[in-house]
Amino acid sequence: MAIDEDLFVNGNIENEIEEKPKAKPKRKLTEKQLENLRKGREKMAARRKAAKEKEEKKNLKLTIKEEKKGVKEMNKQKKESKAKKNRLLKEQEKELKHLEKLRQIEKEKQEEEKLDKFQQIRTKYLMNCNSSEQYESLKKHLDDIEEEDVLDDERLKNKLIDMIKIYVKPSEDSENN
Repeated sequence: MAIDEDLFVNGNIENEIEEKPKAKPKRKLTEKQLENLRKGREKMAARRKAAKEKEEKKNLKLTIKEEKKGVKEMNKQKKESKAKKNRLLKEQEKELKHLEKLRQIEKEKQEEEKLDKFQQIRTKYLMNCNSSEQYESLKKHLDDIEEEDVLDDERLKNKLIDMIKIYVKPSEDSENN
């Protein structure tokens, strides 16, 4: 549309409007056509609804599948964690048994050392006896000391003090110690 100078009036621009030929009147559909159109629209709406439901069902299945997969993975991790924990407990149990075995061996070794030391001292003092009477008397007292007495320091000390009391009268100072 062109603007001509002669169309310019009072500061307003008027456009040249061409008249269009009149459009054809809208087609009027028959009742049968309207009914078929309505049926077609209902059919398409039903198809869209079915497709939407199918898509939702598919998404639901995927969600359920992912949840099941997540649950399986979580159960698998729990199993692995439990197995690892059991394995660690078994290893700790083995370590404790080994430690207890080592302590038992050390204890037996210390007991053996105490018994050997007592036997050496016993032999030394029996060898230092000057007469058979001294030997027999000392041997009798030493034979009264049993293995349990040797292994318990307090019991050994008490037995030796009792044995010495027979030969030497204790002084007041030694009784206080």
